[in-house]
Amino acid sequence: MRWTTTLVLALLTTGAVACSDGEDGGDADGGGCGDDSPVVAFDHDTIDPDRGIGGGVPEISVAAADGEPEMITGSWVVSQPDFSPDGDRLVAVKADGDYESSGPDASTLWVIGTDGIDATEPRELTSGDVLDEDPDWSPDGETIVFARTVFDPAREVFDRYIMTVPADGGEPRALVSSTDDGDWLDEPTWSPDGTRLVYIRTVQEAGSVDLVTTLWTMAADGSDAEALVTLTYIEDIGWHPDGTSLVVTTGDGAHVVDLDSGTAERLTDEAGYVAWAPDGEHLYHATRAAREEGAHGIRRSLVEDGALVDTEEIVTARHPWTSFAVGPCA
Repeated sequence: MRWTTTLVLALLTTGAVACSDGEDGGDADGGGCGDDSPVVAFDHDTIDPDRGIGGGVPEISVAAADGEPEMITGSWVVSQPDFSPDGDRLVAVKADGDYESSGPDASTLWVIGTDGIDATEPRELTSGDVLDEDPDWSPDGETIVFARTVFDPAREVFDRYIMTVPADGGEPRALVSSTDDGDWLDEPTWSPDGTRLVYIRTVQEAGSVDLVTTLWTMAADGSDAEALVTLTYIEDIGWHPDGTSLVVTTGDGAHVVDLDSGTAERLTDEAGYVAWAPDGEHLYHATRAAREEGAHGIRRSLVEDGALVDTEEIVTARHPWTSFAVGPCA
């Protein structure tokens, strides 16, 4: 469970570099994929004796398909990485404060190189007394969509926004807001062609502590928003590379959602967090059983006839992680 979800519960009751398998070994922007190219990026808890912290500090590591994970931050409190389309950079959430109590004082988006913050100068993308999270890089590399939380002292409420910001820097722009209806907005994710977004809208049932989660889709400019499907406690979203379906994880496993019909079919009871490989045939995931047992490996499976087969371990169990991304060289 990510920190965002924990905050949602509290408020309502008072989320890799990989190369394609194409012959050119790279993406449309010319990025190349070598044997040591990272295929996944993930945040994980670390131990930092210099800061007197014995755990609970998220940092980011990357891992190649045949290599050991390598931490690329190390002295930050940073999470939720997502790859640029060329696989050379990550956008991530850097926190001012920690995640060990009620959450950080603020969190903003930063762009870092996959070779690490010591090798590539990090760049702050957003700023202010805000909580920015859930970043997702557009397929054309020009824009990053994310979720923002802002406290309104006059109304004494937290407002939630889905926003975009130019990847090279600029003023963020709000696409949709929870100001009017009080819904919670999470996990904005670009379609493969960059024309649409999908996101999670969470509401609390009247007179109940139960949360209702619905997938919504809208045009990239925030127009044409419509509900797609309601499922029990949606956690994570992965858009299929062909743009026709989504894979989502819920409280009871992973489901494939057809975008035309809005129907959801169960894929597996076991998958936790999920992300499609660029080939559209393999799924990166954690197993729910492993998560419950305290193991946190990242696995890659072939999806065949609605089942996960030929599973291999990409990252072995290590310090607990809360999100991962798959890049263009997977």
